[in-house]
Amino acid sequence: LPAHTVIICGTSVFNAEKGKLVQLGILDVQQIFGRAGRPQFDKSGEAILITNSQQNLNNYLNLIVSSIPIESGFVKNLMDHLNAEIVASTVSTLSEAVHWLHYTYFYARVTKSPISYGISERALEKDASLDGYLHDLVNGALLRLKEGTLCEYDVESGRIGKQDLGRIASYYYVQTEAMGIMANELGLSQTGDYADVMKLLCSYTGFENVRVRPEELQELDLMEKRCCPVDVTIPLEEYSGKCCVLLQAYISRTNIKSFTLISDTNFLINSAERITRALFEVCVLKKLARLARFCLTWCNAINQRVWWDQSLLRHFDLPPQVLNAIETHHRQFHSDFSPIEHALFLAKLQPDELSNICKLSVNKKSRLSGQKIINMINALPIVDTFVTVHPINQSMVCLHVKLIMMFEWNVKYHGHLQSFWLFIEDSEKKRIYHYENITINKTTK
Repeated sequence: LPAHTVIICGTSVFNAEKGKLVQLGILDVQQIFGRAGRPQFDKSGEAILITNSQQNLNNYLNLIVSSIPIESGFVKNLMDHLNAEIVASTVSTLSEAVHWLHYTYFYARVTKSPISYGISERALEKDASLDGYLHDLVNGALLRLKEGTLCEYDVESGRIGKQDLGRIASYYYVQTEAMGIMANELGLSQTGDYADVMKLLCSYTGFENVRVRPEELQELDLMEKRCCPVDVTIPLEEYSGKCCVLLQAYISRTNIKSFTLISDTNFLINSAERITRALFEVCVLKKLARLARFCLTWCNAINQRVWWDQSLLRHFDLPPQVLNAIETHHRQFHSDFSPIEHALFLAKLQPDELSNICKLSVNKKSRLSGQKIINMINALPIVDTFVTVHPINQSMVCLHVKLIMMFEWNVKYHGHLQSFWLFIEDSEKKRIYHYENITINKTTK
């Protein structure tokens, strides 16, 4: 909002990517100062900057007064931007990609200050228009995308085509180089488990800036022992090992004490579900049934902050003592049941029996009762399948799959739509023969 006076009190901000305090960028300073004395609201304005050293003050004064041009960092992420344009069908040939670069701020700066981008005077004499430089730049990026199977590229004709892997990387904002590496790793570890998926996720190159500080190791070690049901096989001194612990601590709803660990956890979680969802789509694309199930389970665990072996009633707002009583009953009497099977078992009990298991008060004034918990179980979005097989010939069959809603629709819990994945797998649950995402609503039959 506009104001007459704007004050920046302190210029040190924590950068989660670098894992340390950095000085506020000049662009942010100018943006904040621009709020002071807007023409349509005031005749004048005042901007005040308070920093912690004379050197920082001098740096800001030089940047504001001298107006040094801001150079582009576009080339560092050229592959990611180019892949997005390919997926959006705005670039389909090499010449179109070079022409697309002419509309960027990078092109505006490289033509005015070519030496800032490593172009020598001798090279500039041979290529004054910089068309050759841009051509080599785009060609190199396309070759690397092709190598990672993120796009199709014919060097001779210059034609560019989409690939499913590139679409996934663009849709989920995953770095293209990392996408190629992770897709290759998934193809090699077809018999992986939850720990393998977590290790692959936390080894994502975008998390390399999560620094491991000596003063954090004691708390990380304590969290690993208390709230990490999945074994961490990577040393905590590495960024990926630290991310494995922070990810599980987040799902377990652990109270983290260190400020830097809280900041690193927020940075990690902002990307973790998105990247895991991308890994899931890669598994589906490669027909890897087992890994697809593990990746989707991790997605739901991160999103809901509930472990896959915990009670499904944790999705509801129930007191901790009730949830603990239900999970204790599950472990002691029905340990061979899955969480879904145990929830369905509880739904068949009488309200009084369930109240005893949950250790609920029989006081009539109590807001929670056995019947209310049964109603919550009946609202869990569980579907059953009824399949009929019709042989067509010796090598082909036709499957008719009917989904049966086994829950009572409640807008409070389900909204207006619910989405389910349907997989048809082989008997060993290794390969997906057919997959489909099915969306249902209250009126679906």
